[in-house]
Amino acid sequence: HPFPPQVRPETLEFTANDVGQGDAFFIALPDGRLMLMDAGGLPTYGGRKSGLDIGEDVVSPYLWTRSIKRLDVVAVSHLHADHAGGIPAIVRNFHPKEIWTGAIPKSAEADRLRGVARQMRIPIRTMTGGDRFDYGGTHMRVLAPLPEEAAADRVTDQDSLVLCLSYGRRSLLLTGDLDPRVEAALVETAAFSRTDILKVPHHGSRKSTGTAMLEQVRPVFAVIPA
Repeated sequence: HPFPPQVRPETLEFTANDVGQGDAFFIALPDGRLMLMDAGGLPTYGGRKSGLDIGEDVVSPYLWTRSIKRLDVVAVSHLHADHAGGIPAIVRNFHPKEIWTGAIPKSAEADRLRGVARQMRIPIRTMTGGDRFDYGGTHMRVLAPLPEEAAADRVTDQDSLVLCLSYGRRSLLLTGDLDPRVEAALVETAAFSRTDILKVPHHGSRKSTGTAMLEQVRPVFAVIPA
């Protein structure tokens, strides 16, 4: 495929893919680097697994229609199926340079992620709250997971990578399935700041995105994948 990716230069693009009850966000960074945050997936119910692979059958075709052949980063908020189920297909199809994630618990899901990363020789970069760095022409600030969550022994919402991207005066806050207890801890330390776009935690659950959080974030737009 000889055509370059269909992205606008010097622009921060945030696109929410329709993957039903799950997250899959394409982010084109101002310097031309390309990022995907989560890749959807279908949970297994009663031991029965769907034949549909959201990463292969939904997210990958969308990226290919944009003439995208490679990704620079695949970020995994946490390892629940509706966020990470499509990740292996995305990694195999788009050969990212690195994988970002929050806490990686000792679990079968973590073994699968490490396995596909090892097979494709892709490094995994683990992040925790307090990390700050510049990437792709943006400033990135990691709010969670909290450092004490890094050694969990099963997949929970407390693992969620919460990432704030800033470009000039604009910013977006990606929350994964931010756990209410972690949300409360971040509110207490005033870790949240004003943002333009909020990815509403946990698909708009009534137990998340409390008034105190919204008073600190005060978003212009809110995105709820459901």
